[in-house]
Amino acid sequence: MRTERYEIFENMLEGVQVINNNWQYIYVNNAVVEQGKTSKKKLLGKTMMEAYPGIEHTAMFKKLEKCMATKTRKKILNEFEFPDGSKGFFELRMQPVDEGVLILSLDITEQKRLEAELRKLNEYLEDNVNERTKELVVALEREKELNLIKSRFVSVASHEFKTPLGAIQISVNVLEEYNGSIPEYVQQRLELYGYIKSSVKNMFEILNDYLTLDRLEQNKINTETQTFDVAALIADEIEKIKILCKTGQKIIYTHEGNDKTVKTDKQLIKSILLNLLSNAIKYSEKNIEINTNLNKTHLKLKVMDKGIGIPKKDQKNLYQKFFRAENIGEIQGTGLGLNIVKRYVELLEGEINCISKLNNGTTFQVNIPKVKQETSTFKV
Repeated sequence: MRTERYEIFENMLEGVQVINNNWQYIYVNNAVVEQGKTSKKKLLGKTMMEAYPGIEHTAMFKKLEKCMATKTRKKILNEFEFPDGSKGFFELRMQPVDEGVLILSLDITEQKRLEAELRKLNEYLEDNVNERTKELVVALEREKELNLIKSRFVSVASHEFKTPLGAIQISVNVLEEYNGSIPEYVQQRLELYGYIKSSVKNMFEILNDYLTLDRLEQNKINTETQTFDVAALIADEIEKIKILCKTGQKIIYTHEGNDKTVKTDKQLIKSILLNLLSNAIKYSEKNIEINTNLNKTHLKLKVMDKGIGIPKKDQKNLYQKFFRAENIGEIQGTGLGLNIVKRYVELLEGEINCISKLNNGTTFQVNIPKVKQETSTFKV
């Protein structure tokens, strides 16, 4: 039985498990192991009843049986009790596959905890506080609700984007196995594969913006310093991103001075560059210039385009989450890129500035210390 096609789900944030028609676990990803506080060894090859005695008497199992029997999708909110007595809450989505049933699990335990806290706050308001205190607590409750909505949105976005994207990727892989069966359609299929893969890549990039924002909000991004040639790094990344340039559009890179070595976070420098550069490509038809300069204390990075520019009244909101200038038209984007860039720059103890004129281009300049202090965590 082939389960290799499910390996694309291995590092998803959501749990993915496949149960065959004999109720045996034939695939579980890392998230399932983490959610279940168990190991793959304890699940794979075992039946659900062996792994979790009594599970066959639960409402969840009845849904699973119906999904298996009728070949229809099912959804359930499942409360799960661990061997240590603790409880977790999971949103389960079941769908039939050739081997049996595929189950996607989203851990909403934290959401349930917050909902319980909100209920307690409401009870406290009703019984114990005067009118003014009620107003203050309601404001706190609203703030918690907004945080809950944000956290929920990120989780759902991850679930709703990654699942179909994974299915698309599996389909493409299967199609490629039979690519040579009808020679006269090889070129057309190859072009279609390229389009599908490009779309998948773009959607993953959008999703990554949301997930990066969530990690930043939860202070989960650390800096790791290393010594490297910044000019070589930028030249290498330009070579990779050139494929996104429009017809006739070129990226011109210059570095001033003989000193090219910095000690900072290489991945964050790369992310800052690629965000600024991809924006320049999107919002300009002409050549893009990149310049780096190292003095005794700082690295200066400039990304300059001659594109549509940013209206003056919009520039004050440039780094706000989800903000997009009024003149972007149909150009796609999440409105998160510059917010993420600014926070990355702050992680590196630097600053970012923008000079832009409508219809006359935009220049972003990033100044960061040439030598970054050891690992630190960004605080919002």
